[in-house]
Amino acid sequence: MKNIICILFLLTSLISFAQPEGAQIEIIEGKRYYVHIVQGGNTLYGIHRLYNILVEDIIAANPQAKNGLAEGQRILVPIPGVESLPENLVLHKVVAQETLYGIANKYGTTVERLVELNPGIENGLKVDQEISVPYKLPVGKVGQTPIEQQKVKITFSDTTIKHTVLKGETLYSISKRFMVPTSEIQKLNNMRNDRLQPGDVINIPIKKERIEKVEIREVLPAKSTRNVDDTTKIVPSKKDSIFLFKKKEVYNVAMLMPLFLKRGEGSSPAISNLAAEYYMGARFAIDSLQELGLKAKMYIHDSKNDSASVIELLKKPEFAEMDLIIGPFFASNAEYVAKWAKDHGVRMVCPVATSYEILRNNPFVYEAVTSDVTLNEKLAKFIAATHNNEQIILVTPDSEKDKVLSQSFRNGFNALSKNQDSLPKIIETTTKDFTTFIKPNTNYHIIYLCSDKTEVGLFLSNLNQTTIANESVSVTVYGTKDWEYFSNLTDEHLAKFKVHCATPYDLNYKNDRTKNFDKSYRKSYRTQVSKMALQGYDVTMFYCQSLLMGKTPRKGIMNNFVMEQKGEGNGYENTNCVILKHNGYSFVKLKEMND
Repeated sequence: MKNIICILFLLTSLISFAQPEGAQIEIIEGKRYYVHIVQGGNTLYGIHRLYNILVEDIIAANPQAKNGLAEGQRILVPIPGVESLPENLVLHKVVAQETLYGIANKYGTTVERLVELNPGIENGLKVDQEISVPYKLPVGKVGQTPIEQQKVKITFSDTTIKHTVLKGETLYSISKRFMVPTSEIQKLNNMRNDRLQPGDVINIPIKKERIEKVEIREVLPAKSTRNVDDTTKIVPSKKDSIFLFKKKEVYNVAMLMPLFLKRGEGSSPAISNLAAEYYMGARFAIDSLQELGLKAKMYIHDSKNDSASVIELLKKPEFAEMDLIIGPFFASNAEYVAKWAKDHGVRMVCPVATSYEILRNNPFVYEAVTSDVTLNEKLAKFIAATHNNEQIILVTPDSEKDKVLSQSFRNGFNALSKNQDSLPKIIETTTKDFTTFIKPNTNYHIIYLCSDKTEVGLFLSNLNQTTIANESVSVTVYGTKDWEYFSNLTDEHLAKFKVHCATPYDLNYKNDRTKNFDKSYRKSYRTQVSKMALQGYDVTMFYCQSLLMGKTPRKGIMNNFVMEQKGEGNGYENTNCVILKHNGYSFVKLKEMND
């Protein structure tokens, strides 16, 4: 297991699927289709990404595909657009290896028409050359930007990425995750067998799409048609008109995901892979919501990891038509989206924990993941309720970031002491001096809210050395949610000190609901569900139901949603908190702190 927020910084880059250079086009009953021949590892999601056609539209054209894909299977991929409609001209920048035939098919025109508009191009195209290209739009939508990425000819270049083997991973699971045959991984890494150890770094061969720009969307009217008169209450219900929303036949949901990150852009390209997994889970949720009566279209936009990209996306006219925005992934960019959401009356869901400031004076913002501050406050409440007659030691970490975590625990504990006279006093110390407070024949509860795995490892080792000679000493240690996933912590230390932590997540792989979900997900995508996919599914299911349908959803697969408004006129935070305790060789659920 890996924590959702932690693994944002651990895994490898996004994968695309290879497609034959020339995709055949067929016209059936007046409708145009690409003919896609399924290759090994292809999934409905992969075909959707390649052609930028919604999964449900592919299934509508190929009902049998809902039950899975087989190698060599013939799939019809609908080509958007209508024939014999008004013609508009746009400038098209030529990319490497593009041909007149490919450009003509991409825009639904002919080579002859391109030559007519651009005399001389019949003699050859140049990279970055701009040519006039006609495209056709449905009646009433002339003047809009055409749907991008409808490619007939797509080229790929082989590339290799590095992957660090995690605890519990096998060669088979890795091959399924990256949709690469095990034999290719073994060949690239000169492996004589399929044995892998946690921490091993292996090379993964992938096919990387040459054209990296992606924007999956449909053409929408330029001006908003939103009518606020016909409304229905949402959850949480409020009398204020801010919390009223129009009933619609079809809702529009935008996702801002860092789909393509390169080295030097401030973060690992691994995040792109995780964003793709998150989107797969969200896409699965949209499909599931249809069975509950919600019709919604999802539009995914590449938000990268810079404010300029996010700001440019928000300028696009189609955003005024969105009913819900999920994203961006990076908290540093969230404030721009939050301000835009408030100005335009569109609800925004932050998929990761962010600062309280983003919720201030903005009731349109919903934080999907419990903040560290809230977790530490609830941890303080748990300790105060269960260990009020024992010694409590708060060890302040060395880093400034983790000192903030300690302060949030301190504040939470002090707030409780105002109402509970029996609460013990906290002994506050540092990593250098904490062992001096440990005496024989005493039970201690030590809080060390440090998020650095190296420092945590040293802390537990020092504590172990101190307590070896004092068998009468009983110590319980409380850490952050990250400790559950630190590979350098030994089961011996975790068990000896009965390590506890507070986390937003409650994932049980053994219960029937999780098993059934994984089975359905595998059937649809031909791969095992990841925790990022589960997070995308849970968040999309909950907020689409609560904010668009006015329903109170049930608990997610790994998330419970306990939404609290953080003061009058402010946004909402999911305050779910689960106390975990190390037991045997893993962390198990001890108590929910949602009273």
